[in-house]
Amino acid sequence: MSTVNLRDDLCRLARFGANITDAFGCFILLPHSIVAAPDASGSGSHANTEILVLAGHHSLSNDVIRGCQIYVGNGLVGWVSKHKRSIHVSPFERDSRTLGFYHTDQQLKSFIGIPIFLEHLDGTSQSSAASIAGVVACDSKKSFAFSKLQGKLLEDLSCEISSTLRLAHMLQRNGGQKISWQRFLSRAHQLSDSLGRDSLEVLRVKVNNQSELESQLGSGTCMSLMDQVLRLVEQALPPHFPCFRTPLGELIMIVDNMMTSFLENKILALCSHCASSSPLRPGSHIPSIDIQFIKRSNRIRKYRRHTIEELIDATGRIDGETDAEVVRTQNFGKASELNYEYKRA
Repeated sequence: MSTVNLRDDLCRLARFGANITDAFGCFILLPHSIVAAPDASGSGSHANTEILVLAGHHSLSNDVIRGCQIYVGNGLVGWVSKHKRSIHVSPFERDSRTLGFYHTDQQLKSFIGIPIFLEHLDGTSQSSAASIAGVVACDSKKSFAFSKLQGKLLEDLSCEISSTLRLAHMLQRNGGQKISWQRFLSRAHQLSDSLGRDSLEVLRVKVNNQSELESQLGSGTCMSLMDQVLRLVEQALPPHFPCFRTPLGELIMIVDNMMTSFLENKILALCSHCASSSPLRPGSHIPSIDIQFIKRSNRIRKYRRHTIEELIDATGRIDGETDAEVVRTQNFGKASELNYEYKRA
């Protein structure tokens, strides 16, 4: 899940929080390392994990400080994050600017802050980000306080936010490239505009002997092995190269043709590693993984006028054409001998 999509989801949850509590505004604040883009500079530093950033909000005010940052321990919001405890202030008799997310005083009457627990996020349990909590905060201009029921609903909302963050983290950890087909094509066209059509190559990666592997390893082990191979390939691909995993388990990549051979060798090495480390059914031998690469590009005369979509379609067909180079690997996990078949125009 991209950072943009995560922010959209958090804003939607904030709008829901404001509706269920009849609040003036609802704000979701998270440690910087949780919401920062993966390639953001310094996103994993200790200093940034001690800062809360406004990750999503819904407010009737036009004076919200977008992208505001609050140090953990500072103010009501920082106190909730540091101590991981809820707080309810009514009547609220402070200037609204002390909350950290308003430009001007809003004459608020009530405030409630609920911690968002982050320890369950994979890979964060040992980090400083897990030692603090996110915060979902609501305020109101009405004279009465937030009820116990509204507080309980906000606690439930906090759990939903935690679940959303966990799913987003899992998607990112498992490759971060599980995108829709339309998004994949959009990124492919962007890369084409950047590098030029003649510099692109469509590379399809197939496992030809999956049925044989399943009979040797068993269904569960085979599916686990295939998922591991495809996930590692996705992670090894440079982030600006679009990648799509088809329902049949094939990978379609749009790459710079100068890097195709490098990527093929890297994929072969990953397959060798996965095969040699896979658990075996008693009495079975280390399996071979039969990998096939199919490539199409506008540099080939036959495909000179093809669009990206047509090039992708062409990689799905092997009908005796002689312009694709097919590479197969044998006996992964042993001596790893490579058998190359060159088919040239």
